[in-house]
Amino acid sequence: MMGFLRVSILLMLFPTLMFGQQMVEYTKDFEFKDGLYITFLDFKNNNPIPLEYIVSDYDIRDADYLEQVLQNDSVVYYDNLYEERVIGVQQLWGFCQQGRVFIGFGAESTMNNPEFFDFYPLVSIGAISLFTAYETYYRTMSPGPNMGMGGIYDPMYNNSMTVMETEQVQLMLEFKTGRLLLANRGEMGYLPPELVAQILKDDPVLLEEFNALSGRDEKQKGMFFIRRFNERNPIYFPVSGSNY
Repeated sequence: MMGFLRVSILLMLFPTLMFGQQMVEYTKDFEFKDGLYITFLDFKNNNPIPLEYIVSDYDIRDADYLEQVLQNDSVVYYDNLYEERVIGVQQLWGFCQQGRVFIGFGAESTMNNPEFFDFYPLVSIGAISLFTAYETYYRTMSPGPNMGMGGIYDPMYNNSMTVMETEQVQLMLEFKTGRLLLANRGEMGYLPPELVAQILKDDPVLLEEFNALSGRDEKQKGMFFIRRFNERNPIYFPVSGSNY
């Protein structure tokens, strides 16, 4: 009898457990919750650290509140058990401010310069999201005949020179895995056909159509196929429930 009651209770609770988080297809009208994303899954679950859980002296009513908070090296916040936590800004996956999603990106450097890290807005969101960032790194230049003090070759001055360079990069975020894919360096020209083909493996119909193109058309129509891939492979976000 007791076993029958337990089964009956589970059957009654099953709809609640199954539909506790309502998933909706993403559109441009979707409302992301403002807050900090510690991981990619926080973004994927629309479950950031809420603004009211962040400990700071800034005015939470300011439109750029999170940008002010992230000017510091670390952020203090309360978790869902209301225990105080501290996390480095560069450890955050990203944040959402006024419904706009920003992702953290920064190249590692030998000097571990925190200025290399910054947050960049996702310009489009889908199965493949796009954003533009800047990659800063150090490059060592070997001495040459014209490299020396004052631009004159000096055999006594033969040390290599280290210079810092910054380069614009076009990046893609794969929603299924959270991976970042390098689309291009500099301005967005064309997408590498091999990258497009790699993405389209999850959609054999599109991949076959893409592979039937000439080499020139593959370069010119890469972004067109990415847009079609997003249209044919919608993503979903939960709109109810929260861990906080």
